[in-house]
Amino acid sequence: MESKEPNTGTTERERDSGYGLAHAIIIYLVALLLSLPLFIILYPYVPAIELPIGEGYRVDH
Repeated sequence: MESKEPNTGTTERERDSGYGLAHAIIIYLVALLLSLPLFIILYPYVPAIELPIGEGYRVDH
């Protein structure tokens, strides 16, 4: 007798797309954890970018 996988109602492509999303979220979180401390440390040393309009318009935030 042959054993068959249970029919879950999803295609292989639908299952694989969920795994791709999980990998994307993990990569995003790792990148965030690596870059955020560096940003916090270096932010005070980044010069402000201001446009000479009126009293000055800051572009960096």
